Amino acid sequence: MKYHSKIGIIWILSIALMIWLHFPLVEHGFSNTANIIALLVLIPCDLLIFDLTFRTYYVLEKDYLFIRCGIMTHLKIPYQDIRTLKETYNPLASSGLSLDRIDLVFKAQNGGNGEDEILISPVRKKEFIQQLLLKANHIQVLNK
Repeated sequence: MKYHSKIGIIWILSIALMIWLHFPLVEHGFSNTANIIALLVLIPCDLLIFDLTFRTYYVLEKDYLFIRCGIMTHLKIPYQDIRTLKETYNPLASSGLSLDRIDLVFKAQNGGNGEDEILISPVRKKEFIQQLLLKANHIQVLNK
């Protein structure tokens, strides 16, 4: 089952800011070297934001949770490795495009020791949690 990331107001404001930064470049044309350099900086940022907006999702596979966040994060977390989940509004950088998030704590992957943590923001959060608990009923649900 695939869940796209919820898009929050802060993410929408980030996109609006990126669009607003383009107006001076269009207004003054591209004959100026500074405008061309600014464009060379802004275009990769635009592509990154576009990629994150449309390719951030979470898939409940048969044996693991797959988390995709654009080109940056491709993570497979086996259900048995997930230890706790907690609903949160933590503003730290994460694989969620909204502040309405789920904090997952899981066994460190790729031979690491200890625990790791990731913040995700699925669109239908309550349904996502129910489906996740059906696949892994050992997960401890913590209060906010």
